[in-house]
Amino acid sequence: MGLGLRSRRTRYIIYKIWALLSLVRWYSILLIALALYLSAFYLFNSNVPKLEVLMRPGLHGQIIALCLFIMSGFIINAFYDLEKDMINRPNKTYIEKHISRSFSLNCYFAFNTIAGVISLLVSWKVFLINVLFSVVLWAYSHKIQHKRFFGEMGAALLTVAPFISLAVFYNNVTWKMLEFVALIFIVLIEREVLKKIIGVKGDFVLGNRSIPIEYGERKASIAVILLSLTSIAQIFFFLRFVNSGMPAISAYLMIFLQAAAILAVYWKKDYKNADRLMKAIIIWMVLSIPFI
Repeated sequence: MGLGLRSRRTRYIIYKIWALLSLVRWYSILLIALALYLSAFYLFNSNVPKLEVLMRPGLHGQIIALCLFIMSGFIINAFYDLEKDMINRPNKTYIEKHISRSFSLNCYFAFNTIAGVISLLVSWKVFLINVLFSVVLWAYSHKIQHKRFFGEMGAALLTVAPFISLAVFYNNVTWKMLEFVALIFIVLIEREVLKKIIGVKGDFVLGNRSIPIEYGERKASIAVILLSLTSIAQIFFFLRFVNSGMPAISAYLMIFLQAAAILAVYWKKDYKNADRLMKAIIIWMVLSIPFI
């Protein structure tokens, strides 16, 4: 009997841990951490030996702090968006629903506190920008995300904000980095509009204002296509940095994926597959950082 109780308790703890990992989008956290490390190697320290870059403790502290802040952002966003998520993606939200709101808030404050302490140990400038990042994450989840234009742009800005924080850490900004971040920014806005089209039912039921609700699906899809064309133009412009070899192949693959997304939106109205293509583009952009 005792063994059975312990076994059930162990399964319950494992389930809770898995639910928390699902809530904080562990796969997104890993991708962001990878993007930050690759950026540290190839965007901010391209001429510095990789081992020397890794030997700087502040880099690891900065990335851990940013990941904790982002995890807390996912938690507070899920806290405010539970009703909408249950409408738009009930199967994916089922596990997350088994985490109580009090436990979610405790994790939110714990992650923010730990991240704040680590940021302060790295530097006071990093601490200030990371705390500002955390406050804006809360403001976005609480109010901004429900506003048309500001919701989509806010989500994209918050996603590229860790790169800005890393630039503050290194006190180094280059045109190549700015153009790359601008490219990511446009792709992220594109995906946010797609997500609003896909999740229009939840926004409509809860009375949230979004581009598809305010202007209709057709105009929202035109916005997606225009953003896709803008990102393709950006990639062609960026090719002056990478005009041959694997870097050029990487850029042309992104153009191909964007063209496929335009086809999915314009001809087939297949927004879910277009969203999957956007995810593929974002992942490929991260993996292509070494080729920039």
